[in-house]
Amino acid sequence: MLRWAAVLHDIGKPASQVLDQETGKWTFWNHANVGSKMVCPILARYGVPQEWWYDIKELVYLHMRPVALV
Repeated sequence: MLRWAAVLHDIGKPASQVLDQETGKWTFWNHANVGSKMVCPILARYGVPQEWWYDIKELVYLHMRPVALV
């Protein structure tokens, strides 16, 4: 389960990338939220047991949070 979360933790970056015109750098604001919404269809496609889906989705969603808040 943890391996799936590790593989998918940045899956939302391509969908949330924005070029900051002032600095010329790419930003990925809210990519954890976008990625957590993409997880279930991917897990279904690969035949991951459905009872794991919620936990993997939460790990992907929380991967940017400090441990003290989690």
